[in-house]
Amino acid sequence: MKVLFVINSLEIGGAETFLLRLLKQFDENKKVKAFLYILSPEKNDTEFAKYFLRETKVILIPNLVEDLKLKKWILHRLNGVCKRLFKHTFYEKQLEKKKKKHFKRYLQEIYQIDLINSHLFSSDLFVTNYLKSIVELPIVVTMQGCYNDINDIEGLNLAREIINNAAGITYVSKKNLSIFDKLNIRLLSNSALIYNGLPSNQFSVKKSKEVFIVGQVCRSIPSKGMEVAISAMILLKKEFPSSKIELHLYGPVNDYYNGLKNKYKELDYIVFQNSILNPINAVKTFNVGILPSYFPGESCPSTIIEYLSCGIPVITTNIGEIPEMLKCEKGKSGIMISKKDENNLPSVNEFYKAIKYYYENELRCLEDGMNALNAFKKFEITNASNQYMEIYKRIISEIK
Repeated sequence: MKVLFVINSLEIGGAETFLLRLLKQFDENKKVKAFLYILSPEKNDTEFAKYFLRETKVILIPNLVEDLKLKKWILHRLNGVCKRLFKHTFYEKQLEKKKKKHFKRYLQEIYQIDLINSHLFSSDLFVTNYLKSIVELPIVVTMQGCYNDINDIEGLNLAREIINNAAGITYVSKKNLSIFDKLNIRLLSNSALIYNGLPSNQFSVKKSKEVFIVGQVCRSIPSKGMEVAISAMILLKKEFPSSKIELHLYGPVNDYYNGLKNKYKELDYIVFQNSILNPINAVKTFNVGILPSYFPGESCPSTIIEYLSCGIPVITTNIGEIPEMLKCEKGKSGIMISKKDENNLPSVNEFYKAIKYYYENELRCLEDGMNALNAFKKFEITNASNQYMEIYKRIISEIK
């Protein structure tokens, strides 16, 4: 089965990391031949993109790139003048014909793609609104957290267009289904809740007995709660000034990340580690994983799955799919915090108390870590790949 996967760009994020793991699994089981089209390659994180392509062995569908030869530069300028003066865009129309021919050639003639699976809203829109009219292939849309906060009329109309043109829908959280209520339409018959996943052979390395590490891996944006975690750790260190307790923060380097790094540079127990291509290598060193997220679109954060896979307890906010994520057969796999402060942000004091609880109770920390491994079972990547395969097979069989 030949499947084209479409994504906005290869940046470090939950959707991109999951797609990497899914494609690796497909490559291992040899049931899906994977192809990839990147909608906006100029936004790629260069190192992550190299890592993604190397690890997945995916076949990349090239973008149609116009070079900057003098002739084409002149045509672009003439096209702009004609557009302003005569409302006629002769060169744009020529490029559009060339673009359509480009997709037909690669998807139908060269690779003979059977189905398209798009990830993230912009890619979903590109595939259902543009690509489908060119190659007429069935489309599976994977709904991530970006659908949760669509409320404006334009956004809802675009979402309706995506759903109406899809042959199947997968969603990573029950929260994603709110878009169907807003649009007052039914969920497609070829639809399924499919959690983002990880390989099941993860294990935690022996933790340092000298340092108790609280770790956070996330995108470097304020609503992922890095500063909440920092503030909670500051309170803990005030109570245990001589104890070896550290907060390790992993995230893509940007203005926000560098701002935090500069603001707290005097605190040697706040360790800024920058981003990491394979987060599991970092998570294995944590005693506890933390995510004080108040991100509006939070659904099924990959960070939580990574913590669970390594058998460490989780301290997090009670939002999105997280309560379901932490469920296990017995006991608890972490501490969820719903209390907020006067600014409607996650309570620093409650996160401080949760970290303190695990720091002072080594046995409880170990027991909740074992429960985390139990909770992780529903996120094994083989489950996800098998569910995707069933959706693909059903849709393809229906059109034959």
